[in-house]
Amino acid sequence: MKGNSERPWKISASEASVKTVNKIRQIVDKLDLNKVPKDKPFISKERRSKKKKKIGHYYFVTIGDPTKFPNLKPSPEVTKAVRAALESTQCNGYAPSFGVDEARIALAKQYSYPHVKVDKSDVFLGSGCSDAINMAFGALLDSGDNVLLPRPGFSFYETVCGRYDFECRFYNCLPDKGWNIDTKQLETLIDGRTKAILINNPSNPCGSILTRKNLEDVLQVAKKHRIPIIADEIYDGMVFGEIPFIKKRQAFVLQFSFFIYFFFWICNEKIKKLKGQRGIGPNSLIQAALPTILAETPKSFYKQLNDTLRTQANLFHELFEKIPELKPIKAHGAMYMMVGIETKKMHLKDDVEFANLLLREEGVLVLPGSIFGIPNYFRVVTCPPPDAIKEVAKRMDSFCKRHSSQRGNKAKL
Repeated sequence: MKGNSERPWKISASEASVKTVNKIRQIVDKLDLNKVPKDKPFISKERRSKKKKKIGHYYFVTIGDPTKFPNLKPSPEVTKAVRAALESTQCNGYAPSFGVDEARIALAKQYSYPHVKVDKSDVFLGSGCSDAINMAFGALLDSGDNVLLPRPGFSFYETVCGRYDFECRFYNCLPDKGWNIDTKQLETLIDGRTKAILINNPSNPCGSILTRKNLEDVLQVAKKHRIPIIADEIYDGMVFGEIPFIKKRQAFVLQFSFFIYFFFWICNEKIKKLKGQRGIGPNSLIQAALPTILAETPKSFYKQLNDTLRTQANLFHELFEKIPELKPIKAHGAMYMMVGIETKKMHLKDDVEFANLLLREEGVLVLPGSIFGIPNYFRVVTCPPPDAIKEVAKRMDSFCKRHSSQRGNKAKL
């Protein structure tokens, strides 16, 4: 007994947990939020120390969460439907893991077409978009298989792949082509263990829309090699540029302007084995409200939302375009924009240093492009109201001038 009590504990992290990496956390955790300038106050976000002492303000233009901004509110119909479901007291318990029938029927009706009829049995609801990605990958891939992912792209795809030992292979989205897909390079990635091609359109992080021709080219490659497409269309309908949005209906994502209430559903006979892996379903309260939300939210709400996002995205682009060290790429959808950093014109080595110093000196927080697989870019969300965007651009210009090798004084690094 004595020997057992003195035996040292040896508890190590599992191999799967070590391989599960969140790139956003890897990089953002390196940003020192405690060194925000105190002389640049603004209403966007207040930063406090662990002792609740005010240590300054910073512009939170990193996370795609419209609830953080006063100018993007859910429609009254959504709020009313959720309140009614809550007050009914009939939606508080466990629901079927694939979703309640009423919600599945409503979704099947919403996304049926003359040439494609969707039945409720085709519809599976997940607990958030991340859960849906997890389901789709798990349904199609085994350990050692690979999936083709966009670069730049949403970093959570890699997080899921690491957890289950799926190989990520990245096809290039071309900034000089409006982030359209390099289909020739994509096809070179395919081998016998390629089980899916994921397309995210409209794009996070780019705010781009793929052209019809580009989509058709990708579909031809997929057809040639008999590879299914996972279509992550979380920003379906959130389109405001001159490029029309073409839907790819092998996978569906439902979105509203407030993303606490995410649903993801998959209508595809090829992946019905999802039934065997579901253990947790989505929020039962929101499922109960969903049929009313779909039926009663007016089209004018979505138009107004897109008009607001268009105004804000265009303003970001217009103001950033005037800064010589930046190269913004115009957004046409979703609520993001990628901005190139002309590092040769600056005394900075990369996008991570850019973001860190920008936060420290100007109180503006952006996400480095390295998170999304494309160094020397950064991503902003286009959710802030115009007055905040103007202030962000003003501080950005001041920062770039300070660190420019071609204008202003050389920065003290």
